[in-house]
Amino acid sequence: MRVYACIPTFNESSNIKEITRVVDRGMQLLAKKYGATVFIVNADSASTDNTVEKFEATTTITPKITIKNQTKGKGVNLLKFIDLAAHQDADFCLTIDADITSASPNWVLDLLEPVIQGRADFVAPLYQRDRFGASITIHFAYPTIRAFTGQSIRQPIGGEFAFNRRFIELVQTTDKPAAVYSYGIDIFWTFLAASSCLRIVQTPLGQKVHAPGLGKIEGMFPQVAEAAGFMARQVRRTQRTDVSPELPVGIAEMAVYPSESDLKALYGRAKNRLQNLSAWLPSSAVKYAKGVQNTDDFVFLSQENWSKILVAWYEQVLSGQSSDIPKLAQELLPFFVLRTMGFWSEIGSLTPVEIEKKIQAQAAEVQLLVRSQ
Repeated sequence: MRVYACIPTFNESSNIKEITRVVDRGMQLLAKKYGATVFIVNADSASTDNTVEKFEATTTITPKITIKNQTKGKGVNLLKFIDLAAHQDADFCLTIDADITSASPNWVLDLLEPVIQGRADFVAPLYQRDRFGASITIHFAYPTIRAFTGQSIRQPIGGEFAFNRRFIELVQTTDKPAAVYSYGIDIFWTFLAASSCLRIVQTPLGQKVHAPGLGKIEGMFPQVAEAAGFMARQVRRTQRTDVSPELPVGIAEMAVYPSESDLKALYGRAKNRLQNLSAWLPSSAVKYAKGVQNTDDFVFLSQENWSKILVAWYEQVLSGQSSDIPKLAQELLPFFVLRTMGFWSEIGSLTPVEIEKKIQAQAAEVQLLVRSQ
């Protein structure tokens, strides 16, 4: 049995040694328990901060392999890893993001055992996360997967996944839009697994702590949305009911509130992007956008309005051309930002359980609207 763990990187020198050591200890636990032949792979996108050199210099018991890509992109890294795994006849694989600081060796076992034991083809994580984090997951990725596949996969773009050879072959034979070669890879993988009738298990991993993501969300969101739009066109809609058990609370007690200066800058950029409104927007969204333009006060987007806008966006994605999706993703971006900020304003004094109920209610609302179209 051959098992490969991949750490995709771009300029992750600050944590690559520690995460490699954690994965090494986990892979050794796996080797001892199952007699597996194990490998750690660093798939890197032309880092300029000695990430690769630090990975290669880290002492491990598990043999290490380096993939050096000249093209940047998380998806580039992971798809190259898929090719390597297929070429080397991997039976099972694991991916783990390089900026994770809360990972333990047991994560390796917890993610891989469902596929090794034949209980799953694809394993997704369950975490507790900062209430002000995971915005793309909460407001877009989770409602999307639930609406279009009927599966309540709470962390569809978490980054920590495990899978078997069946999934490897499926990835290799499926068409991919450009966004999948960047940050669209995670939702592409989860959407593909959920829409292909693969057996999916969600594994609790505890609290997830990683590098702050606020500075990335405006760049990441259009890529995630583009990949999701592409997959939604393949799946269209399903009447399949939810097949997942009741999910645990995905919000941690910890909270790091964004700075006032970051919030003002984020809001200002979103407001600027609303100057040219698209014809596909529902009338309530047009009214809201004009209201934002006509005041200097913060005017956030409600759950109800966001759900209607998101479903209208998918209607446009499904009825238009696939070549339109990148532009549509950019048009959705300011509304996503303003819903994210509205959500933050609503949850400051709520408990994790209360916040989770809001997340589930929003996902259920989107699912209901999609199914009713």
